[in-house]
Amino acid sequence: MRRQLRRWVVALLAVCCVAALVIVLSPWPLQRVSGGVTYHAIAALHERGVPSQVDYGLMEFLANIALFVPLGALGVVVLGPRRWWAVLAVSAALSITVELVQAVALPHRTASGWDVLANTVGAAVGLGLVAAVRRARSRRGRTASEISGSPVA
Repeated sequence: MRRQLRRWVVALLAVCCVAALVIVLSPWPLQRVSGGVTYHAIAALHERGVPSQVDYGLMEFLANIALFVPLGALGVVVLGPRRWWAVLAVSAALSITVELVQAVALPHRTASGWDVLANTVGAAVGLGLVAAVRRARSRRGRTASEISGSPVA
């Protein structure tokens, strides 16, 4: 990766990490800060026929996945595809650390193993997205070279 682009990706990764830490380490749960917007949105979805299984717990789980997708994607771009395991391990360790801090130092927050799972799944989704894009680009490049290299009949 070119040096200038790498710097931008590293800077974006740092911004994502800081944003994630601010969200997960704020002293108050997000639903309390948002004034119940999430609950109102879920109620509106239920009124429109969305099943009752779509509740706050599911939305929080999906939000935790989404929170770590950029960390997984940018991490593997920075470290390279051969170090995907390191990105996944660091993401899991970061999530475990956050949950421990919430359990010990943030009395209004609730630590959860489900959050660790969701965050790690999110990082894995980010890794998978980058792998899919790289695979598609590789195939497109091969197809173009195969077409241009083949004799015309």
